[in-house]
Amino acid sequence: MAFRGFFADLTPERRVALMVAIVLWIATNYWFVFGIFRVPSSQWPPHMAVVFAGIDALSTAVVVVEMVRGISSRLSSWSDEKHFFWVGLVLAGLLAIQYTGIRIALSSPGV
Repeated sequence: MAFRGFFADLTPERRVALMVAIVLWIATNYWFVFGIFRVPSSQWPPHMAVVFAGIDALSTAVVVVEMVRGISSRLSSWSDEKHFFWVGLVLAGLLAIQYTGIRIALSSPGV
């Protein structure tokens, strides 16, 4: 399926969520890649790392659920409520994993 056809099949809410998620994903990954090489993990402000991890987890959850729905024709009939419910579940899982990684990085001695 072409990108234009895929994008046209989305509801307005999902379209906005996907566009915002892609922009946020690029921004947080840019921050992570360039920030991690400049500042040792032990010097990261804990609240900033958690906020960026939350934003990254949210954007990744939206993209992952959209990709899964795009692959499976059985899932394409989901309502927006069910779609965003699954986004929330994936978000919770990703945030738990990322938060654990942040806590480990912050508790380790400076690299």
